[in-house]
Amino acid sequence: MADDRAPLALVTGAGRGYGAVVARRLAADGFTVAVLGRDVTAIGAVADSIDGVAVEADVLDADRVEAAVAELREAHGPIDVLVNNAGVGGTLGPAWEVDPDDWWRCLEVNVRGTHTVTRAVVRDMVARRHGRIINVVSNAGVARWPYGSAYAVSKAAVIKHGENLAAEVRRHGVIVLNFHPGILEIGLTGTLFAAEPEPGTYDAMVAEWFRRQIAEGNSVDAEVSAAKLARLASGIADPLTGRYFTAYDDLDAIAAGATSAAETDYTLGLLRP
Repeated sequence: MADDRAPLALVTGAGRGYGAVVARRLAADGFTVAVLGRDVTAIGAVADSIDGVAVEADVLDADRVEAAVAELREAHGPIDVLVNNAGVGGTLGPAWEVDPDDWWRCLEVNVRGTHTVTRAVVRDMVARRHGRIINVVSNAGVARWPYGSAYAVSKAAVIKHGENLAAEVRRHGVIVLNFHPGILEIGLTGTLFAAEPEPGTYDAMVAEWFRRQIAEGNSVDAEVSAAKLARLASGIADPLTGRYFTAYDDLDAIAAGATSAAETDYTLGLLRP
């Protein structure tokens, strides 16, 4: 950054769950954090706890998101890091049985919401030749996720969005990374558990799968996961723009020798500096 202010991070869906944990971690690491969400009370509580900024906005409301970003810029300077965390899990069940409007709603929030906020933020980053965007994604976006097709398709789309954007903005000094936070016991998983789904339903089947993963030691502490995301926000993986990372990764080992997705694209060099 050219100025001496604290870097500004915008975290979407940060009023509760994993987003709130990420917001607190970034604040502890020296960021001024803008906490974006629809629940004024929830985002206000998180913002107050970290001396941050509450930003009331729905990620699907492009006009409000644009206005919120402009307001942040005016009051606190440009955004240095964007964490696209807002998302929903979608209705569970066979793809042909799930209500098509419910199925599409998941893609609207997870994909269009990510694009809407990214679009509002990235133009300033390109102009400044500085900025990092981290998309919170999921293993569901890179593997089969039966009975959760809307969520899986949405996260696959967000990963591809990040890969493509990374190739487009790399020559402008902007970094884009995709991060799978691991199996967490909060956020969408916690919401599923709290619902106490009726035995025999698809929700119950998926909840039981998560419980087995947790019992077998495959979950990740949310604080540990957020610390890894914060390391990405600090710039440790900047040479690897376009990559998909997970909370299970050894970031130091990967940063030491991996090749960026932006360097292995198939654009015949047209998007490279």
